[in-house]
Amino acid sequence: MKEIRNICSWLLLFLTLTTKAQIKDTLFFTNGSILVGELKSISLGKAVFDDDNMDILNIKVTKIRTLKAVSHIYRLETIHGDIYYTLLEGASPGNVQLKLGGVIREISFEEISKLVPLNGKTEDLWRGNASAGYSYSKSSGTGQFNSNFSVEYLTKKIDVLFGGSAIINQTDTTLELTNVNGGTVVSYLFTPVWEANIFFAYQRNLEQGLSRRYQEGAGAGANIFSTEHTRMKIISGIVFNQEKSIEEVITPTQVDIPFMMNFSFFRFGKPDMTATLKENLFVGITQKGRIRQDGQVTLNWKLVQDFYINLQFYHNYDNQPPGQNSEKLDFGVVFGLTYKFSE
Repeated sequence: MKEIRNICSWLLLFLTLTTKAQIKDTLFFTNGSILVGELKSISLGKAVFDDDNMDILNIKVTKIRTLKAVSHIYRLETIHGDIYYTLLEGASPGNVQLKLGGVIREISFEEISKLVPLNGKTEDLWRGNASAGYSYSKSSGTGQFNSNFSVEYLTKKIDVLFGGSAIINQTDTTLELTNVNGGTVVSYLFTPVWEANIFFAYQRNLEQGLSRRYQEGAGAGANIFSTEHTRMKIISGIVFNQEKSIEEVITPTQVDIPFMMNFSFFRFGKPDMTATLKENLFVGITQKGRIRQDGQVTLNWKLVQDFYINLQFYHNYDNQPPGQNSEKLDFGVVFGLTYKFSE
C-alpha cells in the first residue's frame, strides 16, 4: 500500500507540473487573428509576445482586441499612477480585465503604462536596444565609429538600467576613444510615482580635457506625468566625482547636486518613431561656482521589424573643464542603426 501511495503521489505531482507547464497566454487581434504563447511585457504602447509558432513579436496595443494572460502574476502600472499585481482576463474590445483577489476591474490598453511578469525565468524581464554607426572622410583621412546601448532589468520593486555610448576617432595611424559615457541606475519603486535611486557612471571627454570621471550618487525620483504617448521623470540627490585630466592631474573627490530629467515621446502610427530627451545639470558644492550640463536628444525611426534609424544630438558644457585650455562646450551629431530586443 505504501508503494501504491508513493506512486499516486508522484503521478499527482507530475500531472500538476504538466498542467502548469501547459498554461498559455492568448492574444486576440482586432482582425480576428489569435496568438498563443507567453506575454512578456507591455510598455510604451507595445506588447511583447512570445508566440509558440513564431519568434518574439512586438505588437502595437492598438492592434489588440483583448488578451488573456494567466501564465504569470504581472506588475501593472497605469498612466493614472495606480499599481496592481494581477492576472489578465479577456474583456470588451480594447480592454482587459484585472483579477484583483475577488474583485475584477476592466481597463483599456491605453491606460497601461508598464506591465512586467513577476515570476518565471529571469531572462523574461530583460529588454533593451543597441545601435552603431560609422562615417569616413577621404579628404581628411579620418573615420568615426559611434555606438550606444541600453539594457533594462525589471522586477517587482526594482528597476535596473544599464547604458552607455562611445565615439572612436580613426586616422591612418591612430585609433582614439574620444567620448565615452556609461553607467547604471538602480531604482526602488515605492509607488508608480515615487522611487529611490542609486547611480554609478563613467565619463571621458578629450575635447574638454577629461581623461576620466567616476561618479557615484543617490537620490529620489518622481514620474511627473505619464500619458498614452509621453513619459517624464525627474531625479535629484547628491553625487560624488573623482576626476583625472588629460594632463594626468587627479582632483580630490568633488560633491555636486544633480538635477536630471528624462522625457520620452512615442508614436506607433505612420511614421513609427520614438524621441527621447535627457538633460542633466550638476551644481558644484565643494567646487564653488562650477556648473556642468550634459544631455542628448535621440530620434528612432522604424525601418523594419526591430530595426530603427537612429539620429542623436549630444552636448556637454563645463564652465570649469579639468583640462588646461580645454573647450567649455562640446557637441555633435551621430547617426546609426538601432536594434531593439526584449526577452
